[in-house]
Amino acid sequence: MQNLRVLHKSSIGYIMHCPCCNGFYLGYGVTGLKMTKEEVLGFTHELERRLNQWKARIDPLEKSFFFSTPTEEVKIILCYKEMDQWYQMLANGLLLLEVEQVMEDDEYI
Repeated sequence: MQNLRVLHKSSIGYIMHCPCCNGFYLGYGVTGLKMTKEEVLGFTHELERRLNQWKARIDPLEKSFFFSTPTEEVKIILCYKEMDQWYQMLANGLLLLEVEQVMEDDEYI
């Protein structure tokens, strides 16, 4: 965990990646999570699906969306606006990681 790479950081949250354990550390508001790459990809996909499904159909500040976390007892409750912020943060961080990995690959240099 000493070599954490910041993939995204803003006033609302962050996403960091540990290349040693391939873990992802997410922070948003008062929420902090550690996830595997598969969990991050699944969460990002679910956020995107719900954003597309509920766009312009709900009050953007109404806490209406429940998400499971890797810890069974912990759930995240978000409004549409917060889902969008999570999605943008994760999508940007994953894109940066993908670009960095491609640039490190000898085939593309």
